[in-house]
Amino acid sequence: MLKKIIATLIIILLSLSILTSSVRGASLQSQKSDLEDKIDSAQEEKQEVKEGISDALKEVEELSASIEENESKLETINKQLVTLNKEIKELKQELEETQEKYNKQEEAFKNKMILSYEMGQTSYLDVLLNSKGILDFLSNYYLISEILQNDDDLLDSLEEQKNKIEKDKQELEEKQKEIKTQKAEQEKINVLLSNQKTQKQNEVSKLSEKEKQLSSEIDKYKAEVKKIEAELTEAAKNAASSGKVYTGGAFLWPCPSYTRISSPYGYRICPYHGKELHSGIDMAAPYGSAILAAADGQVITAGWLNSYGYTVMIYHGSGLTTIYAHCSSLLVSVGQNVSKGDKIAKVGSTGDSTGNHLHFGVKLNGRYTSPNPYLGM
Repeated sequence: MLKKIIATLIIILLSLSILTSSVRGASLQSQKSDLEDKIDSAQEEKQEVKEGISDALKEVEELSASIEENESKLETINKQLVTLNKEIKELKQELEETQEKYNKQEEAFKNKMILSYEMGQTSYLDVLLNSKGILDFLSNYYLISEILQNDDDLLDSLEEQKNKIEKDKQELEEKQKEIKTQKAEQEKINVLLSNQKTQKQNEVSKLSEKEKQLSSEIDKYKAEVKKIEAELTEAAKNAASSGKVYTGGAFLWPCPSYTRISSPYGYRICPYHGKELHSGIDMAAPYGSAILAAADGQVITAGWLNSYGYTVMIYHGSGLTTIYAHCSSLLVSVGQNVSKGDKIAKVGSTGDSTGNHLHFGVKLNGRYTSPNPYLGM
């Protein structure tokens, strides 16, 4: 009688231990799922920040190019101003010289006119009256007319030259004023562009700091996930040591009606990691196809499992565990007991996957082994 009571108590204690382990596993899986959601969210935000940095840096480059272009325009304008200032200086000097010539010629003409007036034109009359005949008279008259006309022409020429120089000088000064306005406008644009560039550079600095902060958060979340995974592994070990025994027999094909193996167990070239051990077999099947439990057991993992995406792991006893990865959705939870043939998930392409399929794996005492013998292959 005492032996029966002790045996009953042991069974009750084992059952409570398994139940507690299952509840703890479910809690850990929930925490892990929350952390993975945070990682995904932080990584998305980090990607947006990186894109923002890239866009801002591109704008900084464009602003730098615009500033260089404007500085080149300013350099051209400054050269034009130097040339104009030189031309204006030369014209001023030419104008002063012409003005001086005009003043001297005008003074000489005035003196000549005054002298002619004081003499009462006697000199010109004497020349004409002392002519030796009609031809000599006409010749002297022509010479006197030429002298007077030359004085008038010279004054007119000097006046015309002076007016032209003044006009050219005025045009150059107007052009100088216009270029100075252009220069002021270019300098204003340059200041504006420089301010915009500084703002963008500040934005890049802030975004870079944000990226560092997000990277730190992601690392923290991943460390917590790793810790939880270790606890889940420990929980699986506890389940393995619970005394559950695998009764043997071939596994049920977990993806009914779809028997094509798109990638077998063994070493292969992975599209994500290069050469690696493919730890299971891939069964090609359409999205949403049913995934069945290969044998009786207890669900020890049901959630997102890094590169495996949405994954179910079932412990069957005797250190034997099956893995169902890349699911589109899960139909069981941690701690749940399932029977061979129960629908546990649906085919998808989550995690590191290039198309819809079921990755089916087998672990024996915590180490991957070929699923083929268990499937009767």
